Amino acid sequence: MSIEIKRSIKPVNYLDAIKFLEDRVIKINKNQAGELIWILEHPSIFTAGTSFNENDILDKSIKVVKTSRGGKITWHGPGQLVCYFVINLN
Repeated sequence: MSIEIKRSIKPVNYLDAIKFLEDRVIKINKNQAGELIWILEHPSIFTAGTSFNENDILDKSIKVVKTSRGGKITWHGPGQLVCYFVINLN
């Protein structure tokens, strides 16, 4: 099995990264692409998971991007390496 390992040097916009990953999942399921491990950083952003509650944010001026992942609030930003795995578990 061959897994592509990708390392982005410059920060990658969060929504662009998620779109890329979702497209990759579709391609993997259609056997049009290989599995992927992607190591990157994002520009500063707060994301809200499925357990998020509006009352969790005290400063309403903070922009929060809602996601389909679990959890509450997560900050991503420069200096924080994130590792995304797109692996076919079947």
